Amino acid sequence: MKTISISGKKDTGGLRIEAECIPCVLSVRAKELEMLGIRGERATIMLAEIARMLADSVFSGVSLAVASTKSYRMLKETAAINDPYKEIKAKASREAKDAVAMLRSLLSGLDGYDRFMMMAKAALLGNSMDFGVADYFPPNADDLVDEIFGVELAIDDTHEVYGMLTERPNRILYLLDNAGEAVFDGLFAGVLGEIGSRVICVAKSRGGFQNDVTIGDAIESGLEDVCELLESGTDASSIFLDEISDELREELRRADVVIAKGMAHYEYLQDVELPVPIVYMLRAKCKVMASSLGVGVGDYVFVLKR
Repeated sequence: MKTISISGKKDTGGLRIEAECIPCVLSVRAKELEMLGIRGERATIMLAEIARMLADSVFSGVSLAVASTKSYRMLKETAAINDPYKEIKAKASREAKDAVAMLRSLLSGLDGYDRFMMMAKAALLGNSMDFGVADYFPPNADDLVDEIFGVELAIDDTHEVYGMLTERPNRILYLLDNAGEAVFDGLFAGVLGEIGSRVICVAKSRGGFQNDVTIGDAIESGLEDVCELLESGTDASSIFLDEISDELREELRRADVVIAKGMAHYEYLQDVELPVPIVYMLRAKCKVMASSLGVGVGDYVFVLKR
């Protein structure tokens, strides 16, 4: 039986908070307060409290993923809203469905590795649909269709992963990221099923983190047609091992491969020792992420970590 070691103390795993992360988190929270109609002294106090929490996190060694999650929970508590991005997520999913229908038609003649690689690129393009990074403006879903044939991967482990997945049937735990993006993930999950893998897609619980996909969003996106769906048991930015459900914990033990979409999963899982290979699929949308991966800001990566 595979084992996952989970410390009894509070989870602080993942990338550390860098200088650029502090104004980024504060800027995103400020935009959310404005979106929710929270202004004036109330907004000022909220941001000051978040800034103090971030400072404490730096000095106590709390990771970026954990601190970002805490800041968003503070926002949700102040606003008394469980899912502030609900309408934005629904709109992103509607737009993504139209774009994916066009992509499906464009890529319908492909098979084998070529089909795997292009559907992986489609899923990576979906990672552009992120509203949670300061100074980053996500493209329209329709514009992504025009980009797919020009996508180049700064780190490209698609050949190795394709070979690994076609050697034998695999149980894949697919960690979803943003709403809208999840519709693109459906294309890739479908291909993973075609090559013999059993795919379990993991969505957030309790309103989720920022515009991340919840189980309800995943169903609305049509993912239940191409994979099994599972809630994480937490609204954290990633699968915090001291918070996830027992069911997800068991799936981590049973998985042969984990596919982790987006920056937050990468941020968190760097210090987590999972007993299986992890495939990170993301666009590096900030300097901190790009530096960690050794790529440029805006680059796409498909990287296998064993």
